[in-house]
Amino acid sequence: MSLLTIAGGICAALVVAFGVQTWRLERAQNEIEEIRAEAYAKQLEFERKARETEDRLRDEAIEVFNAKDKQLLVVSNDLDAALKRLRQRPERRADAATPAAASGRCAGSSGAELSGRDAEFLSRFAAERDEIAVRLTACQGWVRTVTSALKGESQ
Repeated sequence: MSLLTIAGGICAALVVAFGVQTWRLERAQNEIEEIRAEAYAKQLEFERKARETEDRLRDEAIEVFNAKDKQLLVVSNDLDAALKRLRQRPERRADAATPAAASGRCAGSSGAELSGRDAEFLSRFAAERDEIAVRLTACQGWVRTVTSALKGESQ
């Protein structure tokens, strides 16, 4: 065998090996691209679902907070109306400073005989309690909404 034949055989073997490696590299790169494309598609789908959930939760939050604001307006209007009525009440009697004097003249526990200041204090106190109850109910409703949405997504 001549040296030229051996060199030609080695060159041919190198060309074949190089071709095989190039083919394997291209195949690996194609697989990587397919995996990337699949991952990107999954990411886009996840983002779409997340945006849908975000939009739905935002809309529900707006509804919850609008309902809360309407209820707070009712509480505020009720307090204003009560305060207008209470301004016409007489002031506390001078002899009502002691419990014995006050309880001796009280005909019942309806509050009808309360002085204007005392009735106003109690009305404001009740309105504050109503506001807290409205805010708490709105928060609890919002928490239930978010919790159920998150549970629904994880399933």
